[in-house]
Amino acid sequence: MEVPEDNTEPAKGNVVQAEDWAQQIDQRSTTDGDRDTMHRRVRPGIVALIALFQFSKAAFLILVVALVWQFPDMQWGSLTFWGIVYIASHGGGAPGFMTPLIAAYAAVIGWGLWSMKKWARNLLMITSGFSVVRWARYLFLNSVISGTELSKHLDSLKPGFEQQSVYVLILLDVLVFCCLAFYPDVAEAFAKENH
Repeated sequence: MEVPEDNTEPAKGNVVQAEDWAQQIDQRSTTDGDRDTMHRRVRPGIVALIALFQFSKAAFLILVVALVWQFPDMQWGSLTFWGIVYIASHGGGAPGFMTPLIAAYAAVIGWGLWSMKKWARNLLMITSGFSVVRWARYLFLNSVISGTELSKHLDSLKPGFEQQSVYVLILLDVLVFCCLAFYPDVAEAFAKENH
């Protein structure tokens, strides 16, 4: 491998200073077409954590769907397990037709975040924000209507694991939204996508 000739004059006589040498190497790498190293995006740790969470959610939902389809008459699992299924499927309840679609969505979003795609960040922020507003509105209306004649005709969350699951779901969506929107260096890391 030939080293290109350097036409720059060494600093301080014939002695090349370390700073000059580093600057010359940097100039050569950018002029030689190695610009990708300068624009390499660093994935913030919180983004990697959210992406891994999306991957695990997708894998968990696919596993649950496979078990339910394999053993449809089975009555298994604790309330905690079904609470986790409820949270992972964003309030989807018992696994059904929509559960694989929710799993696919989580996997695609996880891949997009892992690859630092701006669309994945924006889409997850929108769906997390929408989920928080939807569930907060539901809880507010549920508390206003409870105890009235109208509450007898509407489905309401049962006290216990259903309500706690919704609270956990809201908390997770708030955390995801806030981390993607306000966590230091996250917006800047995604802004470098098109450079």
